[in-house]
Amino acid sequence: MKVNGHSQKGLTPVGSKKSSKHKLRIINALQPPTLWRNAKT
Repeated sequence: MKVNGHSQKGLTPVGSKKSSKHKLRIINALQPPTLWRNAKT
């Protein structure tokens, strides 16, 4: 859960806000630990 919050905080730029929201939505829908790690890399 710590990684989730960290990823969300880091993925909240003014330019990538839309892209981040879309990616976060897909990840939230699947909520896979492997995907979360892959998305972070």
